[in-house]
Amino acid sequence: MNSRKLLGLSNLLHDAIEKTSELVQGAQDSAARRTYAVLEQITPLAGAVHHVQQAVTAAVHSSIRATSGGLRTLEGVGIAALAPKSETSKASRGFDKAQAALNALYGDFLHRRESGLEIELGMYDRGEPLPLEREALLLARPQASGKICILVHGLGYTEWEWIPPGGGETFGEMLARDLGYTSYTVRYNSGLHISENGRALAKLIERLLREHPQPVTEIALIGHSMGGLVVRSAAHYGPAWSHLLKHVVCLGSPHLGAPLEKAVHLLASTLGAFETAGTKVPAQVLQGRSAGIKDLRYGYVVDDDWLGKDPDELLKNHAREIPLVESAAYCFVAACLTRDTAHPLGQILGDALVRVPSASGRSKSRHISFHFGRVLGGLGHLDLQYHPQVYEVLRGWLAGTM
Repeated sequence: MNSRKLLGLSNLLHDAIEKTSELVQGAQDSAARRTYAVLEQITPLAGAVHHVQQAVTAAVHSSIRATSGGLRTLEGVGIAALAPKSETSKASRGFDKAQAALNALYGDFLHRRESGLEIELGMYDRGEPLPLEREALLLARPQASGKICILVHGLGYTEWEWIPPGGGETFGEMLARDLGYTSYTVRYNSGLHISENGRALAKLIERLLREHPQPVTEIALIGHSMGGLVVRSAAHYGPAWSHLLKHVVCLGSPHLGAPLEKAVHLLASTLGAFETAGTKVPAQVLQGRSAGIKDLRYGYVVDDDWLGKDPDELLKNHAREIPLVESAAYCFVAACLTRDTAHPLGQILGDALVRVPSASGRSKSRHISFHFGRVLGGLGHLDLQYHPQVYEVLRGWLAGTM
């Protein structure tokens, strides 16, 4: 593990200690207020005792946080001194997954802290970053063509997830073999706003085009789950290359929102409405989930003008969907756990994480004008990243035969 990631782990531990101290102090103060409010009805001394108790509690927790801050500084100096300056050891797949999950939950926090644990958006090949320099691309893609496809993972995943569980070819590798595409896979911090990642991806693609070994004549963007929302956003923010964009494919993407995030939002709001330590602390923990997760409440892929606004306000004011790129065919794949896509249980569960109306972008209040779409039965959410049935549909669209 390199020094930046080691320092990130150290800082994260101290952030957790300090945040826990704040939560505990808040819970203690909340409980004390209710207790002393009752006692003040009995004796006027209760108020004075309450002030003393607050001062003692504040002093204890300030001491905990100060100690943690001091240790953080000492550890930072030690890590910088001991770790090799040019360490390039390959991160394990297990660490990649853990880091991706952490970014999904708290990626915006890691970004604000400039943490070494934040994933920097870039092209990756099975755990290894791919520099966007002509020489590196020539070495990595010696048979590069003018047709490129870019695959973007979902919330909490990495480029590893495109590989079938038992091993084998990825969609990108098969598209290279069957249709002559040069494929690239992206890794990114999925805890950031979807529009932030979309804008960053658009700039990354612009850099790729400048350094690509062959002049690019055609681009296909393929996104799984949240990745589908990110590629829609990138297409919107990429006017410098949008004329080359021919396909935008979304696999199990929650265009109208994900039920799980809606449930978490409701739970956090309900718990936060009660003035008890047993509800306030869990509510604050839930509210601390990342901006990327919160974006999945309604699945909005909006302009930056809307960042920071409550999704309810967006819905109420009928915030417009971003326009589709005219040169591209927009496609969706939705899935049901039941083989019969019309089965009531399949309609309710969808692929276990995203229901068909959301994956297809169609409801009574919202409609995304996809040009092509398929609903596949007997598949779960993760299957959409590597299942042969999905690939046959994908290949047909990119080949222009479907």
